[in-house]
Amino acid sequence: MTPCQPETITGSPEPLCLDSLLADSFDHSESLLPSLESFLNSPFAEFERFQMLGNHLDGGCSRVFSFHPEVAPNKVLKLTSCPATRELLGRLNEMDKWNRPAALPRVERCLGVCAVDADGIEYTGYVMERLRRPRTLYELTLVQDAVQWVREAMQRASVDLKVYHHWSTSLAALDLLMRNDLYFLSRALKFIREVIVSRKAFLDLEMPGNILFGQDGRMVLADPVAMSCSLSPP
Repeated sequence: MTPCQPETITGSPEPLCLDSLLADSFDHSESLLPSLESFLNSPFAEFERFQMLGNHLDGGCSRVFSFHPEVAPNKVLKLTSCPATRELLGRLNEMDKWNRPAALPRVERCLGVCAVDADGIEYTGYVMERLRRPRTLYELTLVQDAVQWVREAMQRASVDLKVYHHWSTSLAALDLLMRNDLYFLSRALKFIREVIVSRKAFLDLEMPGNILFGQDGRMVLADPVAMSCSLSPP
């Protein structure tokens, strides 16, 4: 497959409105994916059967459900079909909780393959901590600065390698970020790098919505990887 051509990235991250971020992420559902059907007797089917799930939000290859407050107010169910995300969350699930990078999501358990969409694509389920959007101007600034640094690293790497949106560009960008120890996130970035190498995925932290916060106030790289549009070397 022919690698994508370099792109020019200019400007700073899109301005974020603090008032809009203060709203509950799950105050309504947003559906982008084809309809999902749970597998019979899967944990997802049981959650549906006992009406334990609240609203949901869709990403590119994922759907995240809130649990009703009386069930699990600080947890969510994430269903994903992205191989890179499955590997990232699977590795986190298998690690001792004391050894997990603090800046990555806390995974409570993997539920296995739980659902299939209208196109026949299967989704794996994970029970995870519920993350939140920035709540203060300080947190908002942290996210905007982090996104800007990631974009600048990706731009520099794409110029050096003469290719953009390729997994090798993501590796070069991560090396730059780790060298500067972005917000002391080097341990999490190293973990992400291992997944990118394994799956030939790409770094997906150029959007503010992929950097969130835990209920304890720590910054979390919530959805840091995605599948590359090109698997051939540059």
